[in-house]
Amino acid sequence: MTFTEGAVIVSGLVIGYWFISVFVPNAKRERTDADRHAAQQRDSAPPVLAPPAEPPPVPAPIDPPPLPTRAWHEVLGVAPDAGRTDIREAYEAALLRHSPEDVASLTAEKRALARFRTRELHEAYEVALRARG
Repeated sequence: MTFTEGAVIVSGLVIGYWFISVFVPNAKRERTDADRHAAQQRDSAPPVLAPPAEPPPVPAPIDPPPLPTRAWHEVLGVAPDAGRTDIREAYEAALLRHSPEDVASLTAEKRALARFRTRELHEAYEVALRARG
């Protein structure tokens, strides 16, 4: 940094300080008795608390009736001797049909049924993969 640049920075700081001290003289004014009295009353008054709001009632979760346990190939809709590729394709297709995200705008009963079907598909797919080794 050159001498000229340093001089410009220092003179800018001095002029800025002078500007603030001249044009903002009441920034640190002394508090009057009225100000002290108002502050004392404000600080000594008990806070006004609103009554606690009651949370909205939560609807009871709707569980679909338990379905009878079915074999994995019936759940996935494939033959009992289907290969891994057929099982995976059937699983993905069924998962798209019963995905909870796709039925988010439907009734609570249909969303609960979609969650149940999705869980049933996951379990059937895991059993199928274990059976196929």
